Amino acid sequence: MSNEAWLKEHHSQIEERDVKAALKSDKGDGAQLVSWTIVDFTQKGDNYATVVTSVEVTYTLKGKEGNVTYVVKICPLRGMGSMKALQVVFFQKETLIYKQIAPLLNETLAKHGLEPLSIPKFYYNSDERGRELIFLEDLRPRGFKMVDRKVGMDAKHSVLVIESLARFHGASLLLTENLSFEDLLEKYPVLKLDWHNFNEEAAEILGEMFEPCMQTTAELLQSVGEYCRAEKWLLESKGVIQEKLGRLLDTKDPYRVLCHGDCWNNNVLFRYDEEGNPVEVMLVDLQVSRVSSFATDLNYFLMTSLTGEVRQENEHLFLKAYTEKLASLMSSAGKKNNKKKTPFTFDEILGEYRRKHEYGLIFAVMIVFIIVAPREEIPDFHDMQEEDIPKVVEEMKEKSIKMIKTNPLFKSRFLATFDYMSDKGIF
Repeated sequence: MSNEAWLKEHHSQIEERDVKAALKSDKGDGAQLVSWTIVDFTQKGDNYATVVTSVEVTYTLKGKEGNVTYVVKICPLRGMGSMKALQVVFFQKETLIYKQIAPLLNETLAKHGLEPLSIPKFYYNSDERGRELIFLEDLRPRGFKMVDRKVGMDAKHSVLVIESLARFHGASLLLTENLSFEDLLEKYPVLKLDWHNFNEEAAEILGEMFEPCMQTTAELLQSVGEYCRAEKWLLESKGVIQEKLGRLLDTKDPYRVLCHGDCWNNNVLFRYDEEGNPVEVMLVDLQVSRVSSFATDLNYFLMTSLTGEVRQENEHLFLKAYTEKLASLMSSAGKKNNKKKTPFTFDEILGEYRRKHEYGLIFAVMIVFIIVAPREEIPDFHDMQEEDIPKVVEEMKEKSIKMIKTNPLFKSRFLATFDYMSDKGIF
């Protein structure tokens, strides 16, 4: 199926009743729908787990005409067996976060006189089978946009993301004063489901995706030379990736928080001042949120979305920013009852960050190619079936081999991760 036909098929899932419901939620009962149009705005490489489009709406309210645009996320109609079912679970999880858990977190923050989370507004969802939709705030009119993923984030952008993660994590810690993580998982069991534990078939497919990538990465390192220990780690890890991910994600107190789960370049948007400085960030795409160590979010972000130089030179700055923002939020919340709420010291955060480095490495192996590759080189995941995996992986392997010889940006980003991990004693 062509990309155009595939998009048209998904666009057909959006119906006028959905648009009316989102408009009512946003503007109130008095808003009357005049017209609506679906307008795509994303490019290849921007989205992987869901279909993202927008709906431009004209409406009347109190005798005046107005216009508004909503970002609409659509659960893919096709997929690979259990992975298709897992896609639906992830969609349900994102709906749960926006519709129920985020309001709980924001109510908790408001109770302590603190600002709400930096996430888009939720307006409406359809959970009808085969027609799962989420209508969200369009952040573009407020000036939010994505950073060029090929360039990598600088320190200013990265600190904003890290501080926003600290607030997200801290809000969940405040919530546990009245609702423990055990209670949260019991109340919302979909939060327990993840890549590695959904079912045996999904775990096998996960292995089929990760193992060849790790094999290819080992071969790339062999072609470069001087990375024998990293090659050995990759080859030893590729057959036990599900177990390794499960161990890294299975975190108990005191380091458990509600994690974003997929915080990388494509899932953060920035607003800028007149001089072009980033001044605000929004976290988007919450479909793999989970209860785990805060350090999984930090490693995932820092190992995938920055160049090695920026990460290496600013690591202390980044972890200090996280420590101080989390401590500030918890301390401010504790002022009403004269309790000091600083959950972790800098050294504790650094130690946990180091213990989860393998998690960041695993996803860097998967993502760096996608980040740096030209759009035309990125595989089409939107209609991929299980039987397509070997072919797609082989294509990525051939392109990676070519890129490490011809693309200095890819080579430096790729090798910097292994240089860093070697320096920290991971291999």
